[in-house]
Amino acid sequence: WAGLALALLYLNCLTFGTGILTAHLLGRGMHLGKIGLWRGVGALVSLGGTFVYKFSTRCLSLASTGLWSIWYLFVCLLVILASLWGQNDTFSVGLIIGGFIAGRIGLWVFDLTVTQQQQEMVPDGMRGGVGGVQSSLNSVCGLLGFGLGIVVSDSIAFQAYSWAAVVAVGIAACLYTVGLCRSPTNSK
Repeated sequence: WAGLALALLYLNCLTFGTGILTAHLLGRGMHLGKIGLWRGVGALVSLGGTFVYKFSTRCLSLASTGLWSIWYLFVCLLVILASLWGQNDTFSVGLIIGGFIAGRIGLWVFDLTVTQQQQEMVPDGMRGGVGGVQSSLNSVCGLLGFGLGIVVSDSIAFQAYSWAAVVAVGIAACLYTVGLCRSPTNSK
């Protein structure tokens, strides 16, 4: 469940990695230099997620860390989705940037959590195979995200990308939550 949830995060087009968010912000009138600045801030916040992960796993279980981080990312994407209804371009762009940057923590913490869970729960002889399948799933979902960008490439498409991202992360959060509830270690 956790691995599939992680792979679904690669469908999220609301990152600077796909170019869709960058194109949307350029279309809204933001200068490339500012986009680069915010992209750098997002990268720094992602690195900060490493420290948040360490703190969280000291205070909570690994499973609980994964749970709050995936739902936190979902809420951050809802903030970006809310920007679609904003009439004020400055405020809407602020919501997009804020949701993106804040969501980096949840994304990074969840990625580290699932990776750690796979290291701890998968038997030694199977880790390479599981890691390979995980990498393949991540790549397929990432490719689907890029494919969406190719198929629907007009400026209105950002709404479709935003909805697709929220749905993908929402499904990922539900899968992870259901997986925890069904886990034999949680039924005791």
